[in-house]
Amino acid sequence: MGFGKRFGLNLYYGMLILGSNEIGPVNTLEMLVCSIFLIFATFFNVFIIGDIISLMMALNSAGNEI
Repeated sequence: MGFGKRFGLNLYYGMLILGSNEIGPVNTLEMLVCSIFLIFATFFNVFIIGDIISLMMALNSAGNEI
């Protein structure tokens, strides 16, 4: 197994740890596409969590002004 395939396999399993559970790709192309979707899903989760945190900070600072 070449370096590129091992790197792709490790990237895929690393994204599974951060993202969702087993998706079920069968070949290398499906694993690549699933990895790309998992990367986009991770960035989407980061933006949502960041927005929730900034909203909570704004609500907390508004409550402290009273």
